[in-house]
Amino acid sequence: MAVLPREFSDGDEFTSTGPLRLGPVGVERRRSHREQVVALGKLHSLDPSDRGQIDHGHPIQVLVTNLSLHGCGIRCAQAPRQGALYQLDLLVGPLELYSRLRVIRAFGRADGTTELGCEFI
Repeated sequence: MAVLPREFSDGDEFTSTGPLRLGPVGVERRRSHREQVVALGKLHSLDPSDRGQIDHGHPIQVLVTNLSLHGCGIRCAQAPRQGALYQLDLLVGPLELYSRLRVIRAFGRADGTTELGCEFI
């Protein structure tokens, strides 16, 4: 897993969780800083109504692109619905992360994959 160093500029505003990053449409809403990572993981559906629809009874292989204390960013080939519940298994070297999560946002990318914003529950 590659973790990129966090850099601050003189123009950053600071909050209790680090610099406040302003997006193009308003104030950053994340509760904690996200670290950029590149790690493979697996999603297991926890919603009985979703089982077999997206994952065909098997875990979905995903690319985790960022992590924080409260959530993560994921890229995958399937398109899970917003609000869906999953178990994330992330195994990278000595790091083992198993967490339940909820898909907060999902949108298609130009390359055909789906970008997910998820919160840990």
